[in-house]
Formats: sequence, C-alpha cells, structure tokens
Amino acid sequence: MRTLFAPLTHRSYRLLWIAQVFSDFGNFFDLVALEALIVYEWGLGAGALAAFAFAAGLPWILIGPWVALLVDRMSKKRLMLICCILRIPFVIGFILAPDLYWLLPLVFLKEILDVLFDPARQASLRWLVPRDRLEQANALSQLSLNTAKIAAPAFGGLVFAISGSETVFLLEAAGFLLAAMALMGLPAEEKASGTAAPPLNRRDLTAGVRMIRSNRILTFVIGTATVSMLIIWMYDKLIILWAQSLGMGVEAFGLIPGAIAAGSILGTLLVAPLNRFIRSPLLMMSTSILPVSVLMIVIGMGGLKWVTLPFPLWLAVWFAGGIVSPLFHVPYVTLLQSESPRAMVGRVVAVANAVQNATMLFSPMLGAALAGWIGVGSVFLLAGIVYGLFAFFCLWCVRRVLLGSERPLPKKEPAS
Repeated sequence: MRTLFAPLTHRSYRLLWIAQVFSDFGNFFDLVALEALIVYEWGLGAGALAAFAFAAGLPWILIGPWVALLVDRMSKKRLMLICCILRIPFVIGFILAPDLYWLLPLVFLKEILDVLFDPARQASLRWLVPRDRLEQANALSQLSLNTAKIAAPAFGGLVFAISGSETVFLLEAAGFLLAAMALMGLPAEEKASGTAAPPLNRRDLTAGVRMIRSNRILTFVIGTATVSMLIIWMYDKLIILWAQSLGMGVEAFGLIPGAIAAGSILGTLLVAPLNRFIRSPLLMMSTSILPVSVLMIVIGMGGLKWVTLPFPLWLAVWFAGGIVSPLFHVPYVTLLQSESPRAMVGRVVAVANAVQNATMLFSPMLGAALAGWIGVGSVFLLAGIVYGLFAFFCLWCVRRVLLGSERPLPKKEPAS
C-alpha cells in the first residue's frame, strides 16, 4: 500500500510521528504567547522582538553542526527523550522569567534542544521506515509541521487571550511530556557489531561537510535548497509591505501566512499521488521550483500595479505557493536521508540546516536594501525571474547529470 498513511502501519514509526506531532505543536504553540508576553505584558517593541528572533535562530546556525555529532554517536531514542524532557524546565522558566534578559537565554537554550531533536528524528527514519515508504514518512512529517504552523499559534493565542501566558506554557510543557512518553515505546536501535564509538577528533567535526562534498547528489540538493532559501528570505519579510502597498489592512495580511500553511497541508497530501508520475525525488524537487517562480512574478507584477486582482484571488495565489512547497521539501529530506550513511545522517542534516539558516542573517537585509532601491514589487519580480532561471538550471542538471544516480536503500522491514 503506497498511500500517504502507509508508514503509520509500523508501530515504531507511529510512535515517532506522535512524538513529532506533540513536539511540533509545542515549538509553535508558544510563538504568539512569547511575542504577546514581550509586547503586551512587558510593553517592549520591535527591538525586543528582533532580539527574540535572533536568540531563537542563532543555535541553528552556530551550534547545529557541532551538537549534531551527538546525533550520530548516541542512541537517537535516548537523545530525543533527553531533548523532550529538558525542554520542559525551560518552558516552565518562561513563566518565571521577570524580563527579557532572563527570557532570551531560556529561548536560546530551548532552541539548542530543538536543533538536536530534528536531526535525531530524521536519522531515526532510516532505521524505522522501509526505503519504499521513506517518502511517505517524510510527507507525514511535513504534514505535522505545516498543521502545527497553522493550528498551534492560533490555539496558543486563544489560550493566551483567555487564560494568560502561564497556561500556554504549562500546556506546552505537557505536550513535551506526552512526546517523551511516545518516544519511550520506540525499540532500541541496531548497533554496529563491535564496540563503542571512538573518541571525537578534529575530523569528526568536519565529517558532515566532507560527506556532502563527496556525494554530488547531496551537494546538489543542499545547494539547491540553500539558493532557494536565499531567494525566499529575500522577499519573506517584505510580504507585509507588499500587502500594505495594495491597500490590505492588518487583518487581510494576517490571512496570507494562513493561506500559505493551508496550501502546504494540501500539497503534502499530493506528494504520494504525484510520486506515481514523478518517481525521481530529484526531478520532483527541481520541477517544483518553476511554478513558485511564476507565482512570484505574478505577485511582483501586482506590487508594481501591472496586475490587479481582488483580495480572494491574491489569497489563492499565496495558497498555490503553499501547495508547491512540500513538493520541494519532502523529496529534499528524503534525498538527505537516502544519500547519507546511517552513521552520518545527523551531521549531514545539521550542516544542511546551518548553511540554509545562515541565509537568514543577510538575505532579509539584501531584500530590504533592494526594496529601498527598486521598490517592493520589483523585488518580488526580480526574485521570480532569478528563481525561474535557477529552476531551468536545476532541471538541466538533473536530466543531463544526476537522474538515475540516486543511491538506493535496502527495503528491509524495520522492527515494529
């Protein structure tokens, strides 16, 4: 059975997915509450919000590649359990934090655990899911993530409005506890015959980079994802200015992220059916870039007043962009896992995350500078044109060089 939910027939993956659902929900549940705490309860402004975003993003860039060594040398089950349990006191600390100076270190430390949890979860898929269901398993993971992006902040904001931030953080802590309980049911991992891992050395720290450089599929997919994030972050923070330039109010703008996330849920459900027609993850990933570039060009033309659409149609355009997103991301994470040796998945994922998240440091500033120079609509138009050219380059690389060279994995059924 090659349906989206087929991997859930395996008890071990089902437990991992349940743990991810609670973990994803917790990661986004406090988003509105923390921002509301900073702005409404403490009366702080944009500078404090920027510091909060910086504290949350910095661990992914600076610490991810190094702590990922633990992912490949420790039990994935044990590591994920530690992450879920240790996040609980940090979340409780949010309740006790008297001001921003106490809150930011707690946010930073909690994000370190998130940095550890994600590569450990992805590495676990290699020994929990058969190769022929790996793409569906990643699609289910993406479904959990995209659903959490919509439901968790909305529910967290509702709870905050009714009961205050303390209730939000207590429910978040309970979610991490439930995630830990689900993880306890996972089987022990198969260990390589022999003894414990040797001590760390300098080569261990760069092993993920060397692995990526030695595998042209990994080099291509990580490079493609990094360029994509560079372009996306260039216009992402300009969406509100684009909406404002079209006369949309705050309420209308607030519907755009929801439309994107809702489209992502639908796109995730389409991955498995489309996989029957586009069997190569490389081809699906590269093909998905082209429609996004077309949508960005249309959005840019709207910002320049070359195209005029009613608000529901603009919302549909952003919804369509959300649909395409999983068609890129699901094949991407599948290739990361299938092309990396089991002992290296954590480090490869961590290096990939760090490289892509590094674009967050300068790409938004580039977009802001371009917006001041050529205008917001022109930034979207330029991003769409560049992304379209990049799409054709990726398709050429896949068809002429890479197609058919993906590394197969054994279809051995995992323990359930």
